[in-house]
Amino acid sequence: MPTNSARLERGAWLPGLLHRQAHMRPDAVAVVCGELQLTFRELDDASGRLGAFLRRVGVVADDCVGLYTEPSMDLMIGTWGILRAGAAYLPLYAVGDETDDYENFLRTGVPNLDPARSFWPQWMPLVKDAVARSVVMRRARIVSEPVTDYIRYEHAITPLNLQAGEDVRWLPRRRASDIPLPGNDFWLLDDRLVQFHHFTGTGDWAADGKERTTDPAAVALCHTAFETVWERGIPHEKYTV
Repeated sequence: MPTNSARLERGAWLPGLLHRQAHMRPDAVAVVCGELQLTFRELDDASGRLGAFLRRVGVVADDCVGLYTEPSMDLMIGTWGILRAGAAYLPLYAVGDETDDYENFLRTGVPNLDPARSFWPQWMPLVKDAVARSVVMRRARIVSEPVTDYIRYEHAITPLNLQAGEDVRWLPRRRASDIPLPGNDFWLLDDRLVQFHHFTGTGDWAADGKERTTDPAAVALCHTAFETVWERGIPHEKYTV
């Protein structure tokens, strides 16, 4: 395996490609975020400074560095800076309208179970109305272990899902290796319609975040996958994180 420096010389290392563009087109726009812009030279310089800082504080090749920020110039500089340090970046889940509650949970370890908070005033009446009409709402979550902070938070607020009338199970990912799974999160409605959910790399909803289909093959795939996950899943009250 060639070293980072050798790959940089051949331009095959990603930061090497950025560095090359910074020399070839220093004043060309590389990143646009709203009204802000970064040229290739500015992005290369800023990410280089961050990469040097990360190395000074102990980041070494093949380390994994978490990156938690909203889509912004900082996200781009952070991504390239981590790569410049020779490490891999791990996008951490951005929780959109849950941000305040999530950050408070990280500080205190105590979940906010107020049903009047966040998105719950819209979600809970919807679920309760459906359950009152004898609709069964099941939610299955496949999680890697040990779980992330966000999954700990999600587990801690799941009592609100149960209070609304959902049934929730958890499946450790190591027990899902042989299950053919759809590539995206989804809802399966009445075994006839699938709504896929699309997210950005930071965990927020994508611009085209919801995609619906009644394609029989997609419905069958989702039905089989969900029922298998559900059968293997652990009821919420028995699953600890």
